[in-house]
Amino acid sequence: AIVNFLCVEGANQKGRVPLYDVKLEEYSVTNKFAFKIIWKENGKKNEIILAAKSEEDMQSWCTALMRQKLLIEDTINSIEF
Repeated sequence: AIVNFLCVEGANQKGRVPLYDVKLEEYSVTNKFAFKIIWKENGKKNEIILAAKSEEDMQSWCTALMRQKLLIEDTINSIEF
C-alpha cells in the first residue's frame, strides 16, 4: 500500500510513500507536532516530514500509519511462493 500526499488540502497529489518496511520517527526541528517517514527505494534513502495541527492529530496519524504498515508487512511476509 502507498500513502499519497498533498502539500495543501485540495491540491494535486505531490508524491507517494510506500508503507512496507518504513520507519516512523518524531521530528521536532520545525514543528512540535511533526513526524518523519523514512524508507528506501531503489537503494536510495527517502524521507518526508509531515506536520499535524495538534499532538492528538499527530498521534492519530502515526497510529493509523503504523497499523496499516504492520498489516501490509504481515500480509506480504505471509505470502508463500
